[in-house]
Amino acid sequence: MSDLWATARVDLGLTDAEFWRMTPREFDWLCGRFIERTEQGFDADLTLMAVQTAHLANMLAPRKDKRAWMTSDFLPEKRNRKRTQAGSHEPGSRPRQSPEHMKSLLMGLTHALGGTVKDRREEEATD
Repeated sequence: MSDLWATARVDLGLTDAEFWRMTPREFDWLCGRFIERTEQGFDADLTLMAVQTAHLANMLAPRKDKRAWMTSDFLPEKRNRKRTQAGSHEPGSRPRQSPEHMKSLLMGLTHALGGTVKDRREEEATD
């Protein structure tokens, strides 16, 4: 019960009185909306990151074939979902990027912009 109360107070912003007056169904509905809103925000954040990454890639790592990097190049799940829904694949499509490949690309962009990459595990070990 304490987890439900904590969710109501912290995640949903309900007062104690509002929480205790709710039916389980009402609480479930609010939790469902919270999850939807959180997922939409996460998708929006990923899309914004992909837009920024495509922009940087176009400036710093142009393709050999002179095609511009697209936002969808950095959102492989959405790109693959669109192809599946359309029922076809675009000609000459590249295989899906692995997480390691995406990481190396982003690390290269970071270094090209004069940044440094720190290993999170090393930082956690020093804390």
